[in-house]
Amino acid sequence: MIISLLKTIDRLKKKTFLQVFTIYLCYLIGGAFIIAAFGMGKVSGQANLINSMDHPIQDLQPIQQFFRVMVDSGLYWKFIGWTQILAGILLMTQRFAKLGALIFFGLILNIFIITISYEFKGTPVVTGFMLLATSYLLVWDIRTFLLLVTDRIAFEKISLPVNYRGLAACSFYSSTAHTFYRRIAGLYSILCK
Repeated sequence: MIISLLKTIDRLKKKTFLQVFTIYLCYLIGGAFIIAAFGMGKVSGQANLINSMDHPIQDLQPIQQFFRVMVDSGLYWKFIGWTQILAGILLMTQRFAKLGALIFFGLILNIFIITISYEFKGTPVVTGFMLLATSYLLVWDIRTFLLLVTDRIAFEKISLPVNYRGLAACSFYSSTAHTFYRRIAGLYSILCK
C-alpha cells in the first residue's frame, strides 16, 4: 500500500502545474510567516496586536491574557518570532525547503491548536489552511522523510558527492546499505537537495 502511494506521489510530482504550485506555496506561506512574525512584534519583543499592556492582567479577556503572558515572557516571544522567520526563509529557498517545512509544521500545528483552544474568530480557518499547505509540502517530499524512519521501503539510488571519513563518493542501495549510513544519506538529502 505504501509503495503504491509513493508511486502515485511520484507520478503527480511530474506534473508541471503541481511543481509550480509547490514552489509558489513555499513562497506564500514562508512570506506570510515572516510578515506575521514582524507584524505581531515578536522580533522586537513588543505586542503590536493588543492594546492591553497597561491594564491589570485579571481585567483582560482570556485571549488577551494569553498574549500578555507570551509578550511578558520576553525571550520565548522573541524565540517564536525568530523561529518563524527562520522557517519562512528556509521555505523560500529551494535547497532547504524540506527543513523549513518540518520546522514550519511544528510551529503552525501549535498555532492552530492555540487558535482553536481560545476560540479565535476566523483565525482557525487561516491557520488550518496553512497547516494543510504544510502537510502538502511534507507529503510532496515523503520519500526523503521516510528514509529517516524506515528500512523497508525501496528507495532510489542516493549518491553522496562528498567525502565523509572514508565513505568517499559512493552510492547506497536500500538492500545493501547499513541503516546508519542510509540515515546519514537521508539527512544529507533533506539538508542539501
